[in-house]
Order: sequence, then structure tokens, then C-alpha cells
Amino acid sequence: MSAAGRGVARQAAHEKHSPLTVCFHDTNVPLPSGIAISDWGIDTISYAFRPTSDTLWRHLEEPLETGCLLHGREPGSHELEASSEVIRSALGGALVKEPIGGGRVGYFPRHRMLYWEGRLAALHAGNVKALGLAPPSELVSGSYIAALEISTLLPETLFFEPSFVRRIDLAADVHFKGGGDGQGLRCLRALASIECPPLKTDARIKNGRVETVSYQTAKGIKMRIYDKGLESGRVKSGEAAPGEWLRVETQQRYIGSKQPAPADLAQAELGKMWEGRLRGWEASENVLVGDLGGMERVLVERVQEGRLSAQKAERLLGHLQLRGRGIGKEWWNAQGQPHLWGRRSKELRDLGLILDEDGLGTQKEVAELPLGQLLASLRRAWPSSTPE
Repeated sequence: MSAAGRGVARQAAHEKHSPLTVCFHDTNVPLPSGIAISDWGIDTISYAFRPTSDTLWRHLEEPLETGCLLHGREPGSHELEASSEVIRSALGGALVKEPIGGGRVGYFPRHRMLYWEGRLAALHAGNVKALGLAPPSELVSGSYIAALEISTLLPETLFFEPSFVRRIDLAADVHFKGGGDGQGLRCLRALASIECPPLKTDARIKNGRVETVSYQTAKGIKMRIYDKGLESGRVKSGEAAPGEWLRVETQQRYIGSKQPAPADLAQAELGKMWEGRLRGWEASENVLVGDLGGMERVLVERVQEGRLSAQKAERLLGHLQLRGRGIGKEWWNAQGQPHLWGRRSKELRDLGLILDEDGLGTQKEVAELPLGQLLASLRRAWPSSTPE
């Protein structure tokens, strides 16, 4: 099939869904003005194919053995149409260096498995820069398009080969209008302080701002939330403010015989999968985010109002003083007392207080973040998730 033919196939297969808005009348979890869950769907997908043709695998092994380019043919053609550089990857695999169909193509000769991995929306658009989210209805058509794209590198087509899903990322986009006066950045800062055992919380901080918060196990990332405007280059180009567009995603990976067919996964309760990952994330109510001075004022005010004991306030004020001067988690770990750090951090979280250790530019006052409402709405973002 020619490039034009693949484009027609994409257009026919692509069925745009209606994005969610801030209207959650059936869930009773309204969001404040200026915050909206603007879209939901599938972000990254990885399709696997397991052809058994000896000719095909000799063709794929040749670049690894001789260092030559991988020559491909358009399906139905006897002419060489493409050549791509192949580099060795981990675990005895290979990776095609150039993007194919808006994603990456790789293979494992030992296991006779080929894969395409990238954003499902990019696959349908044929453009690696496509940033949207795709509905579950595009899982099956995406596998056919991926087969056609990989086939441009092969002497025969994969179109009729069964496909399986190795990885799927379910996602939702949160928009804070105009940056929400720092609410998006405060959200990242707050989530960086939340622990979801048995997952490890890991925050990526650059230039005094949290850019990505990941929740992971030793086997890899399970959930993450990141500044999509920053990652996509829109902050740099001035099209978005820092923290204005956040993307939340949960990652699911399948191994070997547990890899489902795209059609089966499209019919599965993906909303339940999404909801399950976020349930442990929704323990927080609305929180206050502020710098050291702001947190100290809040604690003193609560003592004066009779909402907090002086003994507990004294303990937490001492913790904040040390923390605000760089004596943090790593220091307590080095002293062999990580439990003390964890205990004080939990006490602060239970009070709904998040210390902004890096600050939010010149704006230092304590600000409330509707974190509980936001996480509750996110959990219900996928249509098949069940409202309480």
C-alpha cells in the first residue's frame, strides 16, 4: 500500500471522540472555575506482532550481523523503497533509529517479536507531534495501521498477522486557565509530597519547579503527572503558561501470554483500570500550599483558634525550620532515622499543609488548592468508571 493509501486508511479508521468537560453533574464532584478536565483517552500504546516467517527474520537479523541498513518494500511492490538504520537495544533487541508512523519500531529476533510504540493519536495522524488522546475505539484500527507502517521495513506484510498489546497508558488532561494563578504548579508540588505505598514517589525538579511526579515500583512507572505544556514545547513558545496544562497517566504493561488482543482490550473495563490506580491517590482533601513563613503562620493561627495543640505545633514548627533550611529526607535517611521524616511529613499532610520548598516565583503567600476535588474528578474522568 502506498503512503497515500495508508493515509486514507488512517482517516477512515480515525473516529474522534467528544472530550470531557468540567461538567460532572452525575458524580457530584464539581471543580472550581478555571479548572477543567478537558480530555481523556489513550496516550502511549505498544503493539506486538509475532510473525514466524524465516525469510522475514533473516531480513531483520542482517543489519545486526553486518551493520548494513534495513531495506524495506512497500506492500505489494517488488522494489526497494526504504532504508533505515538499526541500532542494538537492551536485552538483545534492535531499534529502528528513525520514527516510523509517528512512533518507534523495534524487534527481538530471539523471541521473534516486532513492536510499534508511540502515541495512539500520533499513529492515526502519522505525525509524531500529535499531542491528543485517542478513544478506546481506535485500539483495533491502530493495530492495523501499525502493521502497515512496520511492513514498509519488511519484505512481506504484517497486515494479516495477529497483534497484541504490550503497554497501554490511560490518561486525562487537566487545564488550569491562564496557569490558574499558580494552581497547576501547586498541584504538582502537592502531589510530589503524597506517598502511595507500595509505590515510590519521585519528583523531577528543574529551575525550582516540579515538572513531573512519578509513582513507581522497582519494575517501572505505574502513574505520573507532568506539565504537558512544558513537555510539548508550548511553554517555551509562549502558547501556554507553566502549570497550565497537566497530563495524568497510568501505565499498564503486559508480558508474554498475558498480552491481550486490541479488540479484547477495547471491550474491557478500561475505566475500572484507570479508577483503580487513582483510588490510592485520592486520600487528600483540599490543601494549603505555601513557603516556610506561610506554613509557620498557619500553625500558629490554628493553635490560637484551638484547632491544634501547642505541643503538636511546636513539634511541627521545629520540623519545618529544619526542612526549610535543607535538612530533608536524605539527611534523615543518612542518620538512620527515615521514620522520623515520614512521621512528620504524614502529620503535615493530615493537616492539609504542603511546604513549597522551592517557591513559586515571587508569589509566596499561602494558597488553597482544591486537590481533593480534583483527584475525585480525575478518578471519574473515564466514562466507564463507577461513581460512588
